[in-house]
Amino acid sequence: MTDERDRLEGETEAEPTPVPTQAAEQDPDPAPVPTPTPNPAPNSSTASYFEKVVRYIPATLNAAYIASLGLLAEAAPNPAWLYWAVFLTLWALVPFYVLYIPGQLSDKSVSKRFCVMAGVISFAVWAYAVDGGPIAVSFPEYYKPLYGSLLLIVTTLILPVLEVVLKQLSFFKPESE
Repeated sequence: MTDERDRLEGETEAEPTPVPTQAAEQDPDPAPVPTPTPNPAPNSSTASYFEKVVRYIPATLNAAYIASLGLLAEAAPNPAWLYWAVFLTLWALVPFYVLYIPGQLSDKSVSKRFCVMAGVISFAVWAYAVDGGPIAVSFPEYYKPLYGSLLLIVTTLILPVLEVVLKQLSFFKPESE
């Protein structure tokens, strides 16, 4: 028994002192470490309206639009048709990104048709809210930042309600139902 005690004492002397995290792991009742609360799952009933709307917008296309705006600003002045070409090309890609790019439709309880519709609406509203899109270039009297902001707020509030209402129609029923 003394040999065992001597061996244990010898090991503890040779070992470096444990760092505080190791000591906390050995403590049976460690103090809780404050951690940020994770975001709720997208299909959770506690998900905010914003989270529900954001999942319909293809982030790749948003990034492409912002990058295009930067390029157009560097090479200014540009004809109005160039702004329209960028916007319409990216807008036309929204349904294809929603349907065919993996990870865009992670929730099977949502209709693909609704996701396409919501993505198309959201992208157009978002582009208008960001800088007015081609409308601000072609028809500056119809664009004010206030209009874009209000339109974005209204869209953010209406899309989740529209999703619930349209689920009642057979055309917008999810595949899982």
